[in-house]
Amino acid sequence: MEEYIEEIDKCIGCKTCNSKCPTFNISNNELEAPDVRIQIARKVFSGEEISENEYNALFSCTKCEKCDLYCEAEIQISKIIGQARNQLFKSGHEMLSGHSNLRDGILKLKNSTKGDHEHLLDYLPENFENDEDATTLYYAGCLPGYFLKNISTTAVQILKKIGIKFKVIKDEICCGSPLLDVGDIENAKKFFNENLKIFEENNVKNLIVSCTGCYRAFKEMYPELIGKTIPVKHIIEVIAEAVKDKKIKFKKSDKKVIYHDPCHYGREFKKYEEPRIVLQEAFKTLVEFDNNRDDSDCCGADSAARAGFKNLATKVALKRIDDAVNKADILTTTCPFCTFNLSYARRKNERPIDVQYITEIILNLIE
Repeated sequence: MEEYIEEIDKCIGCKTCNSKCPTFNISNNELEAPDVRIQIARKVFSGEEISENEYNALFSCTKCEKCDLYCEAEIQISKIIGQARNQLFKSGHEMLSGHSNLRDGILKLKNSTKGDHEHLLDYLPENFENDEDATTLYYAGCLPGYFLKNISTTAVQILKKIGIKFKVIKDEICCGSPLLDVGDIENAKKFFNENLKIFEENNVKNLIVSCTGCYRAFKEMYPELIGKTIPVKHIIEVIAEAVKDKKIKFKKSDKKVIYHDPCHYGREFKKYEEPRIVLQEAFKTLVEFDNNRDDSDCCGADSAARAGFKNLATKVALKRIDDAVNKADILTTTCPFCTFNLSYARRKNERPIDVQYITEIILNLIE
């Protein structure tokens, strides 16, 4: 804890981070300013009591890492907030009801959507032939596997068109990352290890995922917390490679499309070009947000923020929607959580723009 306190004490009070924070800029709640959030974290690390409002301020953070990027003192603000959450959970602090429901659902049903495991593979299209001998697994993830099923349906259809050898398995469970978002490290580790055991039992050597949360988990969280993982690619990386190798071609759409960079897939892993390579091949006009790539604004849903603060998350998403409405016909992204939250904000506020996951909009454009 002392190391984190020393990190917090590097803050020079410039408040540059505050102007970049998606939740603070919507709520104008002083406790939700990044420079204040880390002072609340300092109290947690020092063993001091925090108020209910201070607790909420730590968990309403989407940990989008934009504040980290612009911090003049190079403080890892989002990591500090994550560690404070872990400490609060470890100390037995009462959880928000939305986070408690999320955690309980994962522990009981092994997915974050409370989906019926018997229906996991319902996303598979008719006449799908599973390559049981393949060592590459299409790992749907909870949201695309149980709720936004068309994301997984279109993903496997595109993989077939490319000619990738892959399989799906009925034993798939949650990657475990949402448990980390609410601070439950020990149960997250159990899911990490169980997943790797399932992969070994099914002779899985590589993963293809549609979820950026799953991608981040396998790429970063597994090595960090249990010291082992499995090679993983995001579906858009596979498609971009296929475009470069001329394994697929598109009939270009006349519609204008705008791409939303998911926070971690973009800022953390610098995956900016792959989706744009594909969209430029599939659409005549790709337009950009004023804030894109490293400077992209968060959708508001990440790090279980939506599970605990639905209204705030929706308002953050609506700002992104309104930034896109007069620029394009379609808003697309490579993150299921972004797709869900942005689409929800669009429907609830009746904005005239289509919101879809990237494989949904390109499948029918493949020649």
